Order: sequence, then C-alpha cells, then structure tokens
Amino acid sequence: MSNLGVFSHRYSSMSDLSREINDAAIVIKKAHYNLAGKKDISPTQLADSRKYLIDIFINLVKNIQPEIHDFDSEIKKPIQLPISFIDHVKNSNKSEMTYFIEDLKKIINHLKKDQNLSLQDLKILDKMCSIMDEETSASFRKFWRKRSI
Repeated sequence: MSNLGVFSHRYSSMSDLSREINDAAIVIKKAHYNLAGKKDISPTQLADSRKYLIDIFINLVKNIQPEIHDFDSEIKKPIQLPISFIDHVKNSNKSEMTYFIEDLKKIINHLKKDQNLSLQDLKILDKMCSIMDEETSASFRKFWRKRSI
C-alpha cells in the first residue's frame, strides 16, 4: 500500500472510531440531561451506547496499564484503539495517572450498572471525545499534506 493509501486508511479508521465514540456519547448525554431527542432514543440504542463506551474504556485501561486485570472477563469486543490516541491520553494525564485510571474504572462501573453518570464521568467522556477528535484532525492534516505533495 502506498504512503497515501496508508494515511487514507488511517484517517478513515480514526474518523469512523471518532464518529462512533461521539455518537455513543451524544446518546448517553441526551439521556442523562433529559435533552430534546431523548424520547427518540430506544432502550436498545441506550444500552448499545453504554456497552460500546464500556468496551472503549476497558480497552483504554488495558492499553494504558496492561497489568490491570479488573475487567479481563468483561472484554466483549476488543477495539483497536489508535496508538496516537492512547499516547495522547497518557500524556495528558501523566501527572495524575493513578487517579485517572480510578476515574475510568468508576465510569465503567457506572455505565455497567446503568447508573447516572457523575460530573467527573461526563468530564472524562468529553475529554476522550475531544482527544479522539484532535487525533482524527491531525490524521487528516497528515493525509492532506501527503496528498498535496
């Protein structure tokens, strides 16, 4: 595959993952904040969004600290998270990694138990969406530069 093909594939994969994460986050937030459109969300769609985010967060925990085995039996769908995303998350939480991992475990448990998300859970969800969007934009810029050469 040519360099352009590699960048195109990488961008496409990151873009799809970003869209899926953002779509799941929107469903969760509509339900949480009782926003317009909540009535259009089926119980199945809400459950699927919760399960998807649980898988994302479990895979993120496993990629950041592979020695953690809290959720090994719960990984239903291994999701290939981009290395750049994982590195960005690690770097942005480097000074407080222990607390960040604990916060990820809390959001996983809140999503699993169908509990209301805390303000901290929502901040983490927003942060993950922002980091994924940043990485997708960076991937697009690399793709565009390669295409322009």
